[in-house]
Amino acid sequence: MRQGKPNESKNRGEEGLKVAESVRDQEALTLANLALSRVAFEKGEYRQSLSIAKKARRLSHSLDPALGQAPLFLEAQSQRMLRNYAKAASLFGKSVELNRRIGDRGMVMAELNNLGLVEIHRNHIETAERLFEESEKVFGKTNESPYGTGMAFLYRAMVAYGRGHSSSARSFLTRAKSTFKRARIEPATDDKFEFDWLEQKLTEMKSQGHKMSRYRSSSNPHEDARFS
Repeated sequence: MRQGKPNESKNRGEEGLKVAESVRDQEALTLANLALSRVAFEKGEYRQSLSIAKKARRLSHSLDPALGQAPLFLEAQSQRMLRNYAKAASLFGKSVELNRRIGDRGMVMAELNNLGLVEIHRNHIETAERLFEESEKVFGKTNESPYGTGMAFLYRAMVAYGRGHSSSARSFLTRAKSTFKRARIEPATDDKFEFDWLEQKLTEMKSQGHKMSRYRSSSNPHEDARFS
């Protein structure tokens, strides 16, 4: 998968699943289904990814809690990409707590940010901002990689958009995109979704602003006063 060969990854995952089923190994079954869920996710087959992730998560229930980490993450991510934001928020919240229990500080940070992005879509702007700030406190300011820096700008852009500050949102979004471009890296599938979503929303806001300006210029003086 990391080498950009999803079909080969799928074939290997299916082979692993057959072996796991033949020996009835619960951990192997969990990992094989997890691999297939990840392949489906990266191919944009989110409903299939969700279905397989749920199965992997059920299989992991009697195992070490750490083995339930990735299935829960993929279930949350699939719900997010399907825009089932209430379900995604609930799952990401559970993921934050699970990662705290098993001591995975990096995943706590990641899931707080993912939950924050989901809350933006639910129009819970103050909650989202609090989650982004909490994530920074958990990880500190050591995440100074180009990817981390670019995403930090995106989080600010999202909050600014949520508060109706379109100019600030565009500025932060531009800085986020420039950071990725300079580093010659591409956002992950879920992060690219957020970039594209915000770009679309800001374009819509700009278009609506132009329409409002045209309406004002064609209105009589009394009507103009309503928009001042």
